Amino acid sequence: MKSERKSAVTWCLGVSIAVCCCLSILYSFLPPFLNPDEAIQGQVRMPFSKEELHNFGAVDYVIFGGMLAITAATGLYHAFAGGGQRTTAKYLMADRSMFSLPVAISVLASFLSAVTILGLPSEIFVFGVQYWMVIWCYFITIPVTAIFFIPVFHGLGLTSAYEYLEQRFSMSLRVVAACLFIVQNTFYIAVILYAPALALETVTKFAVWKTVLITGIVCTIYTSLGGMKAVIYTDVFNFCVLFVSLVTIVVMGTVRAGGLGRVWEINANHSHLNFFDFDGDPTARLSFWSLVIGGAFTTLPMWAVSQTSVQRFLTARSLKEARRSVWINLPGNIIMVTLVAFSGMVLFAFYNDTDGKGQETHPTPNYTSPDQILVYFVSEEFGSIPGIQGLFVSCLFSGTLSVAASGFNALATVTLVDIIRPIRNRRRLMSSAGSTAGQEAKDTWISRGLSLFYGGLAIALAFVASQIGSLIKATNSIFGALGGPMLGVFTLGVFFPSANTGGALTGFTGGMSVAFWMAIGAFFNKDDQGNVSKDAFWLYRISFMLYSVFTWVITVLIGYLAGHVTRKALSLKDDMVNPQLITPMCRPKLSGNIQSDSPLPLPDEDGGETSALLNVSD
Repeated sequence: MKSERKSAVTWCLGVSIAVCCCLSILYSFLPPFLNPDEAIQGQVRMPFSKEELHNFGAVDYVIFGGMLAITAATGLYHAFAGGGQRTTAKYLMADRSMFSLPVAISVLASFLSAVTILGLPSEIFVFGVQYWMVIWCYFITIPVTAIFFIPVFHGLGLTSAYEYLEQRFSMSLRVVAACLFIVQNTFYIAVILYAPALALETVTKFAVWKTVLITGIVCTIYTSLGGMKAVIYTDVFNFCVLFVSLVTIVVMGTVRAGGLGRVWEINANHSHLNFFDFDGDPTARLSFWSLVIGGAFTTLPMWAVSQTSVQRFLTARSLKEARRSVWINLPGNIIMVTLVAFSGMVLFAFYNDTDGKGQETHPTPNYTSPDQILVYFVSEEFGSIPGIQGLFVSCLFSGTLSVAASGFNALATVTLVDIIRPIRNRRRLMSSAGSTAGQEAKDTWISRGLSLFYGGLAIALAFVASQIGSLIKATNSIFGALGGPMLGVFTLGVFFPSANTGGALTGFTGGMSVAFWMAIGAFFNKDDQGNVSKDAFWLYRISFMLYSVFTWVITVLIGYLAGHVTRKALSLKDDMVNPQLITPMCRPKLSGNIQSDSPLPLPDEDGGETSALLNVSD
């Protein structure tokens, strides 16, 4: 057994190094599809001179290629170790055997895409440190996820988060939610692949297609072969690369800007330390309230009910480990957001410092998008130091790989569990029989094929984005507004035992309708600066951070009222609700409605079981 494992490790490492080295060479030897002197459609290149920017050196390629090789080798190792990924339990759920720390790091890494690493510093650079206060929203998001949602999902032994919606409400709601997740995340991953590739090309001259292709191919291969364990452990490695890179850049940048005191002083002198703005106007772009309350309702759909996160939390070996993996992300998110946000302060201080005559010592680059400024800063200031650019590009790739890998695996899981299996079971009249050993092996291969399919689709959409970028952005913005209704329907199920199928469907439909209305209206009522026009309808001018709050309230309110109306109007009998479907904090309140004649198991914190059945009444 040991010799087989050693052979597998050697083979994986050798193949990974060979493949990744070949891919990294694409940057320097293969010609781009587009003429480098031509602008991408809809984009304008920055007029940086060759003297200002530094090309990749040998050390940079070694670091970059090494990162890709280790990432791929880690993923491929888990494709063969321990007998390989022969069942869906192993491939999709890592045999539910994971400890809390790798799960926590994996989830954290999947929210640190290159879009975040480039976008957050640019937000701070342009608008001040106000967005930094979003860290307070995690004091709501993390406890709510750990205390209320994860115990329910873990106790039910779910593979897909949307299985819950069928058990609590109906199959139709499950399928709708699953399809929305598939469409939304496919476009999201395409943007994650394309956006940083565009920023890199504009500044470093790396062709977009090369960046997209390398990221997509490496990620798709190790995800499709290695399954969930490959995703989690490669995320751990990528997070380490990302963290070390960010710390290095921030420390070196702070020194170059004159030290911590100078960074703080320059930001203060320019009124850039706008930490607290308690404006209660919901149409204000940002305020402390929209960042904390709106931030909580924006992040909760991603942390508490999205398949991307829930699936990894459910790979934990116990409820205690699953909860711990959530709680670890409270300090984790605060540290990482602070680190990335502070880099924006460093950039602002560096480009706004003046000499004794009041002249800027470092002119601000003539960028077309603020997202490019961090890439330019690293290349211009530290590109002459061997390895620094390679480390920074590895940081961007690590973030992108983590997001894409978790996305591909989640998409494959949802498609198999929520779409393919229900259709197959209905055809075979096996709704409760489960899969045979032979079918289990087939499902594992189907999962691999689905991962490959979604990988290829995301790469293709990323290429399409270069030609119809505005359409991709519009689609992503519109579907991004659906977090509130999705959270709302899960809230109805988890917190309101009296909620029924009719109410949930009505509330979900109402919330989605308003979400689409707001997102589409805001997108098509923008001024020349890309902001929503001041004379637009008030609903379109609501802060983007409050979209989820608004649509969540509508979904829950309509769903709760519609449930009671339909029950009274149609004289429906009270539903018998499995108490496992209700969050533990709400179960004691229903003790008067517990019936013990048909007991159902309830998992406790230490793995034991109690039994009960709830008769829900008004």
